[in-house]
Amino acid sequence: MRQLRQLLLHVYVLAAVIAAGSVFVALLDREPLTLRQPMITCVFVAIVVVGEIFPLRWLRVEGREMTSSWAFAVGILLIESTLVATIAMAGASITAELFRHKAVNKIAFNAAQLVLCLAAAGWVFNVTGQSGILTDPSRSVGPMWIVAMIGAGTLLLAVNGVMTSTALVLSGQMSLAELWPKALISESHTDGALLALAPSVVVVSHRSILLLPLGLLIAFIIHRVAQRAVEQEHGATHDSLTDLWNRRAFIERLDATVALSDRSSPCRAVLVLDLDGFKAINDTLGHHIGDQILCEVGQRIVALHGIGQMSARLGGDEFATLLVHAKNRQEALDWAQTLYVALSKPYTSFGFPVQLTASIGVAIMDNDDDTSASLLRAADIAMYAAKRDSLGVHLRSRQETGHEIGRLNLIAELEGALERRELFVEYQPQATCATGAVFGFEALLRWQHPTLGLIPPAEFMPLAEQTELMQPITQFVLRRALADLAGWRARGWQLRCAVNVSAQNLHNPQFPDMVRKALHDLDLPGTVLELEITENAVMTKREVIRDVLSQLRELGARIVIDDFGTGYSSLSNMRHLPLDGVKIDRSFVRDLDSDHDDLVIVSSIIELARNLHLQSTAEGVESATAWQLLADLGCDNIQGYLVARPMTAARVFSWLQQYDPNRGVHVSSAPPRIKPRLQLVNGR
Repeated sequence: MRQLRQLLLHVYVLAAVIAAGSVFVALLDREPLTLRQPMITCVFVAIVVVGEIFPLRWLRVEGREMTSSWAFAVGILLIESTLVATIAMAGASITAELFRHKAVNKIAFNAAQLVLCLAAAGWVFNVTGQSGILTDPSRSVGPMWIVAMIGAGTLLLAVNGVMTSTALVLSGQMSLAELWPKALISESHTDGALLALAPSVVVVSHRSILLLPLGLLIAFIIHRVAQRAVEQEHGATHDSLTDLWNRRAFIERLDATVALSDRSSPCRAVLVLDLDGFKAINDTLGHHIGDQILCEVGQRIVALHGIGQMSARLGGDEFATLLVHAKNRQEALDWAQTLYVALSKPYTSFGFPVQLTASIGVAIMDNDDDTSASLLRAADIAMYAAKRDSLGVHLRSRQETGHEIGRLNLIAELEGALERRELFVEYQPQATCATGAVFGFEALLRWQHPTLGLIPPAEFMPLAEQTELMQPITQFVLRRALADLAGWRARGWQLRCAVNVSAQNLHNPQFPDMVRKALHDLDLPGTVLELEITENAVMTKREVIRDVLSQLRELGARIVIDDFGTGYSSLSNMRHLPLDGVKIDRSFVRDLDSDHDDLVIVSSIIELARNLHLQSTAEGVESATAWQLLADLGCDNIQGYLVARPMTAARVFSWLQQYDPNRGVHVSSAPPRIKPRLQLVNGR
């Protein structure tokens, strides 16, 4: 299909050039090549060249340009013959487009287009007998001349619009039904104003060439007003940072594409992509670097554009692309994979390499009931699946469950989850490494969705952190956990509870007051509360965070860094923060008994914590061997399935009664020997 369009486009351009050449030959045969007003004509030609070099590009009709030179091109037609006008305009167009380094076929087509437009307008003046009246003292302007001027201008704009529209349709950029009304109507008011200016310019210049600047000033004002309108429209339809289309404009184009598509159309696909780990880039390197990366992402997407493609920044680090001429599903997937590879290359424009990947979801327009909303939702679901399963690129198929939900809808659902009581808390016990005695629980948020079932926190918490939902969710978990803790303590179990806290909470100066009130309402001391923060959460607004953490410590709460070793930690930051402990991420503990590198990392973290007078807690302990190794390394606490899986608050009391606190492991007199890495490499 693409090859056929290209062939038809080449044939169309050739036909236009042949038609213009034929008209030109006919004019040569019929009209003398003489100048009636040499000075005025030469000045007009010069103005036409300048106007062609600096055109305005309309946004609603992609690829169509309007120049202020139209007034002077028609002016030449009014004072000279049609032959002279076509030569002047074609010559000016070729000169300007050679200056702008356009392709030969575009230069030829545009010149042919201008010849045919002016020839059509000149034909109206010749047929009505109104040619040359403005500069002929023996003839006066009457109603017939007004009719001829309106007819010539209308025909000129019609020929110009139809020829441009046909070229764009054949190139696959827009549909015929969508484009022709825009080309013929949407910008006619400005083009018409320029054409209406032509008689005034001719009359003023014929009276005295010294008055020509008045005509130029009027043309400049019209040109400037039109330029301002173009800029305003550009701002309304494009993203100010990346210069890609914005969400509203993209959806409008997608709506039009869906409305005009049918099963016989080429494969049309919608892609939604999101950058992986972009928030960490903003947090660690700053928003200035993040903005540069977003701009480069937009440039890399546009560099891969084919015929008719359109890309937009939907918001944040989320982008979308509309493919309208893929041969089949596989070609759409191949393009998405090419884009994935392009976006995975290091970003180095700021002097150092930054590595990022993207998650790309693809939805195919292959059903009569497709809508722009359903396609975006399907692509968003596919992107979400690609991110969740680290697929890179994922195609949304109709065989997948209809209950799936994308990130955008997930946020909307999450907003009402608290009111519908779909969120609840489970608890996982924490025990001392040496004896196995349970001293507390970590509160873990869960979401029981009515149709999707149990949604893991890893899927919805990152979304909540990007919205205003984080504060009420944290407040819910905190109050629920403290209420359950108060119940256990009332039964004689002197426990404490750990609650996860996000960067949003730490950036909120009122957060300590919220914690203080929750403790006061339940008559609990601050020492029963442990707040877990991530390494990335303390990378920005350090003064605010330090003040918030200090206030929390004054309440008696313990502060622990969660998932230590997986974020962008800085020892200098840790040194100045009021910390009580670190939690070793489960990724280092899972293969502790078989992975030498993990053993080295865990040993180093435990030693670092000990030297900083911090307690160490290992997450993800699932085997007795790992527990024994951690005990021998001097780890303080453990948490994992080997002790117990997360459980509801109702089950905690019965589990505590059945749990054997004397199941601790034997602590060796010396920690396990860690072999030098060189010996392992050499196999000794």
